[in-house]
Amino acid sequence: MRKNCIYVLVLALFLICIGCSGKNVSTGDSEHQENGAVNETGIAGENKKEEKELVSVISTDILVQDAEHKTLYPDLIEVVIKNNSDETLRHYKVGFLAYDESGYPKKIELRFDFSGGDYEKFGVSEDANVLPGETYGKDSGWELSDPHHLHYVLACVYEASFYNDETWENPNYKNWLKTFMGKQLPTEYRN
Repeated sequence: MRKNCIYVLVLALFLICIGCSGKNVSTGDSEHQENGAVNETGIAGENKKEEKELVSVISTDILVQDAEHKTLYPDLIEVVIKNNSDETLRHYKVGFLAYDESGYPKKIELRFDFSGGDYEKFGVSEDANVLPGETYGKDSGWELSDPHHLHYVLACVYEASFYNDETWENPNYKNWLKTFMGKQLPTEYRN
């Protein structure tokens, strides 16, 4: 009995460590690819951009790491960003919105989030170290609870910190949120 308790404790600590890691590798399978769809692109504020985004989202996806072993390899929200600045990006924060198969808003519940989820969630990437002109975030992401029933994800950079000690707040974020929050996803954003 005591040996089983120790085993369960070690397994729980292992799972927590996996949940805290900044980089998770995907098997390459994704719900979107299984349904014949492609990653969402151009989603970071195509509507009324106020100014050039120093860091922008170039694609999003829901990655299925393992269809059978979701406890060990949960699905991920993948957000690929591009550093459009002349400085090296250190950290960034993105906001996500999610939708069901019909394009209606769904609450996002990240792994170990027992609040029931929210329609707008944030993800932070620490020590991303993205050089000017480079991209980051492919085959990694934020772990989802299981089951999640999410089909589409949109994302927009909220803020970014650079190695020159400057922090940029995206002036387009509020407009992006106003455009998509609580509304059915337009068909041109569904692939």
